[in-house]
Amino acid sequence: MSQRVRVTRVSVKGASPFIGLSDNGDSGSERLYSRDPDELMRWLCGAWRTRFNMHRSRRNRYDKDGNLVPIGGEPDLRTPKQSRLTQSWTAAVPTAVLESPDRLERQDWFAAVKRRETLKQQGKDPGRMPRFRSRKHSPDIFACWYNNGRNARFQRVGRRSGIVFITGQNPGQYTASGKRESFVIRIHVRLSEPVCAYTSVRVNWDRRELVFVNDPQAITRQPTHKAVGIDRGVAVAVATSDGAMLRLPKNDLKRADRLVRMHQRAQARAIKASGKTTKDYYRGQMSKRFRAHARAISRLSAKASRTVADRQQKWSTGLVRDYDAIFIEDLNIAGMTSKTRPVPNPLRPGQYLPNGQARKRGLNRVMRQASLSRLETLIRYKADRAGVLVAQVPAPYTSQRCNACGHIAKDNRESQAVFSCINCGHTANADTNAARNILDAGASAHPEITHGTQQGRTCPGDGGTSDDWNRAIGEGRSPDETRTSAA
Repeated sequence: MSQRVRVTRVSVKGASPFIGLSDNGDSGSERLYSRDPDELMRWLCGAWRTRFNMHRSRRNRYDKDGNLVPIGGEPDLRTPKQSRLTQSWTAAVPTAVLESPDRLERQDWFAAVKRRETLKQQGKDPGRMPRFRSRKHSPDIFACWYNNGRNARFQRVGRRSGIVFITGQNPGQYTASGKRESFVIRIHVRLSEPVCAYTSVRVNWDRRELVFVNDPQAITRQPTHKAVGIDRGVAVAVATSDGAMLRLPKNDLKRADRLVRMHQRAQARAIKASGKTTKDYYRGQMSKRFRAHARAISRLSAKASRTVADRQQKWSTGLVRDYDAIFIEDLNIAGMTSKTRPVPNPLRPGQYLPNGQARKRGLNRVMRQASLSRLETLIRYKADRAGVLVAQVPAPYTSQRCNACGHIAKDNRESQAVFSCINCGHTANADTNAARNILDAGASAHPEITHGTQQGRTCPGDGGTSDDWNRAIGEGRSPDETRTSAA
C-alpha cells in the first residue's frame, strides 16, 4: 500500500549541503555547495542510483558457456562509508538514503527473476535479465528510510499541505570550520488525505511525486453474511448480482484517448516530413516538437490509467467491506486480447483475407484500458487481509444461461445490454443476469456461504438504486449511508 502526493517545492534549512568537488579530488579542487532545489534533488537521485548499481554489479548471469559471471564485470564491494571516502559527491548524502538501495535492489532483482520463471512456465518470452539503472533511460528517483522517525519525518502544516524533512550533515573535512554542519532538506507536498504510518518515502523528481510506503491495512468491516457475484466487462466495468452497475468515466477516458491520437498523428506527420523511416527517425535526432508530443502522450496515458485505478480501488474496497464472499468469473484475459488468426487466401497464395483484426484492435485497446485483471488483484489482496472469501467460477455460458430457468442458448442474448430467455420469457439486464449465474455457481461450489441475492444493497424496493450504490462507492462512503439518507 502507498500514498502518492504531489511535490510543490523544496527548500533548505541550515547549512548549504556539500554536493562534491569541482573535479576528481585532485589538488586545487573547489568545494561545491548548493541550495538550488533542482540541483539538490538530482544530487540525491544520482547518489541513490550509484549505490543501486553498486549492489546490482554483484549479481551474476550465465555466459555463453553456462558459467556464472558478474553482470557488470568486476563487482563493486564498497560499503556506504567507503563510498563516502572515495566519492566526494556522496560524502554528505544522508545515511538513510545511501542504505535504502540495498533492500530495494534485492526486491527488484528477485521479483524480476520470479517473473521470468513464471513467463517461462507459461511458454512466453521471459525477456531480458534485469540490468543497471542508466542516467539516460531511468527516472530520477531516490528512497529514504523513515527508521522510526530518525529521518524522512513528516509534519502536517495545513489542511492540505505538509513537509517531509530529510536531514543530513556535511563532513568536517569539507567545511570551513572543520566541524560537521547539519542541514535539512524540506520537501513540501500537497495532501488529499491523512498520511498513514509509513516505513519509507520514495521521490520521483521527474514527476514531482513523493510516495509514502506503508503496510497494507485491513479494511474495517463487520460480517454481513452476504455473497455477491460480479461480472466484469467493457461497456459496464462491474455488474453485481444485486443489480449495481459500476461504470468508468467514459467521457474522461474518451477525451484522453482523443488527445493521445491527436498527438500521435502529429508525430506521424513529423516522421513523414523528415523522409526517414520510423525506426531511423527514432534512432536519429528527434525534433523538440516530436519529444513534446511524446511527453504529452505519456502524461495523458498516465492520467487515464490513474483514473481507472482510482475507481477500481474504491469499488474493490466497497465490495470487500459489504460482502463475506465474492465470486468472480475465471477469464482468460490474455486470450481475449490476443490477435485474430490470419486467414490465407486460397486463390492467391501469400495473401490473406480480412479477419476482423482492425475491429479487434479497438476492442483490445478498450479491454486493456478497463484493466480487468487489476480489479481482481485488488479484490484478492484486500479480501485476504479482511478474511473475505474470493473464488473463481468457470466463465463459459454465464452470459447465455437464463438465471430463472437455466436454459442456455446464444439467442437469449438479444444485445449487449438485453437478456431475454427464448424458453421462459425472462427478461433482465444481460450483465446482471450473468452476475447472478456467477453467484449461483459460486454458491454451489461453496454451500457453507449463505448468499442473499434478494437481500442485497441494491435490490429493487430495498431503498437504494444501482446509481446510488455506484455514487456511494465513488465517494468512499458505505451504501448504507446512501440508503438511509434516501429513506
